[in-house]
Amino acid sequence: MKRKFAGLFGPLSLRKSLLALILIFTASGIVTTAAHAATAPVNVWWPANNASLEGVQPFKAVVDGKSLGDYSMFWSVDGGGLVKMNDSQADYPHKEAMVDLGGWNWSSTGTYSVSFIAQDLSGNEIAKTNVTIKHGSIIPAAPAPAPAPTAQPNPLTNPTAPAPTVSQTATAAPAETARLAIRVWSPAAGSNLTGIQPIKAVLGSNLGSYKMYWSVDGGGQTEMYDSYVSAPHKENLIDFTNWTWKGNNIYVINLAAKDNQGKIIATTDIPVYVNAKQAQTAPIAAPTPVPIVTTTAPAPTTATTIATTPIITASGSKLYVDPNNPALAQANTWRASRPTDAAIMDKIGAQSTGIWLGGWNANVASDVQSAMSKAANQGSIPTFVAYNIPGRDCGSYSAGGASNASEYLSWIRNVSTGLGSGKAILVLEPDGLASIDCLSDSQKTERYSMLSQAVDIFKANNPGTKVYVDAGHSGWIGESEMANRLAKAGVARSAGFALNVSNFSTTGDNANYGTNVSKLAGNAHFVIDTSRNGNGSNGEWCNPSGRALGQAPTLSTGNALIDAFLWVKKPGESDGACNGGPSAGTWWPEYALDLAKRAGY
Repeated sequence: MKRKFAGLFGPLSLRKSLLALILIFTASGIVTTAAHAATAPVNVWWPANNASLEGVQPFKAVVDGKSLGDYSMFWSVDGGGLVKMNDSQADYPHKEAMVDLGGWNWSSTGTYSVSFIAQDLSGNEIAKTNVTIKHGSIIPAAPAPAPAPTAQPNPLTNPTAPAPTVSQTATAAPAETARLAIRVWSPAAGSNLTGIQPIKAVLGSNLGSYKMYWSVDGGGQTEMYDSYVSAPHKENLIDFTNWTWKGNNIYVINLAAKDNQGKIIATTDIPVYVNAKQAQTAPIAAPTPVPIVTTTAPAPTTATTIATTPIITASGSKLYVDPNNPALAQANTWRASRPTDAAIMDKIGAQSTGIWLGGWNANVASDVQSAMSKAANQGSIPTFVAYNIPGRDCGSYSAGGASNASEYLSWIRNVSTGLGSGKAILVLEPDGLASIDCLSDSQKTERYSMLSQAVDIFKANNPGTKVYVDAGHSGWIGESEMANRLAKAGVARSAGFALNVSNFSTTGDNANYGTNVSKLAGNAHFVIDTSRNGNGSNGEWCNPSGRALGQAPTLSTGNALIDAFLWVKKPGESDGACNGGPSAGTWWPEYALDLAKRAGY
């Protein structure tokens, strides 16, 4: 496949729980406003009354004492049309909508009345709250985020951790960043971290004016991506599973903010414990998030809301791991003769990877049904990749596909038959939109129609399948153009879009790109292929050297817009007959081993 580089407390039914929650909300800066003629008031978390806002903001509200499934929530501005809010399980169950205020310019005073209206399932209004906001450049009381879902602190006896420090380098920088220190939201200093955890911090909410990086114990830096969940901040997910080299001793996570010229403008350190086994009595004091300053508004855009549900709602759901995958088979072959390499190869063999479907499947319905059955027996969710569009890969290494639209849509129906009503993820046609420029105008129109019809076939027949239309990667097609292409391909009727399939661009770059595309595509959610992006890209797309495994597959990304990190591409399958590799899709064990050796875990 040719890849061009230019780059998820229930309802408050107990009085004690209610009291405790009020205390929590107060500490977190969550604002409760009076409801309009309702016994169960709307509690508006954000925006706060009289807040001054701009850019993309998360509108958040909830009706106490009611399950999210028992009512709908809408917002409107100045008595205008109602916009439905989505269910969100992040931090605490609530209703949420990402709203772009860039085009809110009709009020001469800059003041707007936002209404939050709850309706029962029959459409009757059960509660209403109005909040006044101002469109401006200063946010005097932005909400601190709710606590991240990290492990409870488990301090060690007689800790000798260095006190967390906050420093700034006196360099030429925007005024906003020059007077603010890095504020760490998570993890708290002294925390005992396990598994995959989010790191969240902010210097100023004009996220475009600086970049932020994390490292551990002064090592290599990893860029953090922009997030607008709860309030604007920088974020990254870290897998602490294999942080074992210091045992129960302290690890120091270093944060550094840089201006757009690459100069360091602020730093801070977070001493933490990782997978610590002993108990301690004196945790290290954690820094507290403070109000954020905004200085610059983004260009005006118009955002609408797509009603999106999480991929998986069942507790404990996981991604399907094929017990016969080539990496595990290779590791087993090497177990006696190359035990060290076998253990390294297990990094790949233990993970979920995409099941690619194309013309090579003699009976695609049967093959898909078989995989669905195996996944169901595991209690897991498989990831499929539909890769059979006519004119696939523009005739390059992965050329092929169905002969015509009729044959393709018949094939899609067979895939749909195999999927049935079970739970699955399906990535629809890698490169199908990003590489469309190689087609004639009539061929482009036909491709958009095929993709749109495929989305509708799955939507009508496969309620448990989440379809993500492929959208290239962060360094290929401009955000506005890709949003236009996604619209033509029916993304509004799908679960969203997929990024970085078989590619190497960093998770941060794709998260930023995806967030911007999402703003232009009805707040569509997306997934990112992290299979081989651990070292980012070196400009090569076909079997490049020096690459590494990326973030392990997970349905818990810590970002409300990103539904999953997936290994859509099987690490170790060749991109094509280039740079010493075999034909596209062929298992190449030494390349797989090199990817695993370079992984940061």
